[in-house]
Amino acid sequence: MEGFANSLTHTFPTATFVLKYMEPVFGAYVERREWYFVVEWSLAAVGGVVKGVVEAVAEDGDACSAAEWGTWCMIVIGSMQLAGTIALMPFSVRFEMACSIFVGALTLLSNVLSSSIGTLDAAEVIVNAAGILELIVMSIMLVNVATLRCVAPIGRGCCCCCGDE
Repeated sequence: MEGFANSLTHTFPTATFVLKYMEPVFGAYVERREWYFVVEWSLAAVGGVVKGVVEAVAEDGDACSAAEWGTWCMIVIGSMQLAGTIALMPFSVRFEMACSIFVGALTLLSNVLSSSIGTLDAAEVIVNAAGILELIVMSIMLVNVATLRCVAPIGRGCCCCCGDE
């Protein structure tokens, strides 16, 4: 029983640390869907592995089939991510959910277009638009968080930025 008590003593400080300092990682997710960030990170890691394998195979001489194989793998990964986001609805803020679906759809469209002959320019334009949209969304959310956490409390006599209460 003493070992169980020691494990609880060690578990709660860790949980407290995670809840206090890792809130930006989990805060955007719907309650009980916090695990979804692992799905996104895993798909990103798998995409990186696929890219590395494609580059290694292309170095050995069969660049065309490696590029085609890699593109189709990225289409499957993008489809899985988009389907998971739509099916599970993991984000608590509608703006984040809509932007995630829209950027995911643009990225998937770009991958599909890059697999077709003669549509590479369109694919590049779409992926650039998706990247710019992603930066705009992140900037809007950053300004929103800064406004909510630093500017709004000043009017109520509290400034979370400098630690004064």
